[in-house]
Amino acid sequence: MGFKVSVNEQFESQENPKTEEARDAANAWIARFAPLVMEDEVLTAPEVRARLATVEALRSDSGEVRRGLQVYGSDADWELSSTLDRAIAQLDSVEEGFRKQLGLLAPGDPEGKANLERLNQRLTERSARQELGLQAEAEMPAVLEEKTSPANWAAAGGIGLFGFGWTSFTTFHAVLMIGGMYSAFGIGALALLGFYAIFFAVGFAMLGAAVNAASDESIELDGRSLTVRRKLGWWVRKKHYSLGPEAKAEIGKVNAVKMGAGNSNSVMPAIVIPDAQGRPVSFGSGKTVEQRKALRDRINAYLAVTRP
Repeated sequence: MGFKVSVNEQFESQENPKTEEARDAANAWIARFAPLVMEDEVLTAPEVRARLATVEALRSDSGEVRRGLQVYGSDADWELSSTLDRAIAQLDSVEEGFRKQLGLLAPGDPEGKANLERLNQRLTERSARQELGLQAEAEMPAVLEEKTSPANWAAAGGIGLFGFGWTSFTTFHAVLMIGGMYSAFGIGALALLGFYAIFFAVGFAMLGAAVNAASDESIELDGRSLTVRRKLGWWVRKKHYSLGPEAKAEIGKVNAVKMGAGNSNSVMPAIVIPDAQGRPVSFGSGKTVEQRKALRDRINAYLAVTRP
């Protein structure tokens, strides 16, 4: 009798394989859903469309996943089941948010949806300004901040060492040469300063590139105002640029020394965007190819939404 009881207890303690399958399916569903609400970043139109496709796939699978957990789940799965139910209930809200976002990024897209509340608010504001004789102004969205290049100490060390050696030798040679020529020709020897200035310029350019390579680079885009920030310890350098109304980021080639990552005869890819005067502003050389493309697309998406 005791043997039979122990066998029954052992049999009952073994979980139904369907229970583990139901849990795995629920966890996989939630893993696909989580990025839709956990990530907070500026998306491009293709990225929004991809998320809408994910929402549709999750909605299609939700019924079967929920039934599996209800039928085969145990009391230990109450938190998983509660999270699943709450996530499923939010699918419509998540989809609506993405459709409104797509409506801003790609007006007229059949998958997009205009934000009626925001549109009516904007129309009311414009009507009020017109009644007061003021020019209607567009609402400014959030500021876009991106880390564009991490510090590259290996490149900084290589360029800095070469730049220091170049500048030191140029200084030593200039002192000896100009000093000796001054004894022979007098003040006319100072004309050699113009010649040595060429070599000093190259040396200082390499030292500056080493500082850039050792700095963390980031940008701040506030409408059409661009700030490129480079931070080396406590030392922060900022450059401010004004962008034109049709400004668009592209991936181009820039001098490697200028970006702090190579020799004077090489070029490297970076994100290039023209300022209001048409002069190129470059950054983002320290990212991978895919990261650079994604950053370019986020910048262009932001500029499209904030187009004046």
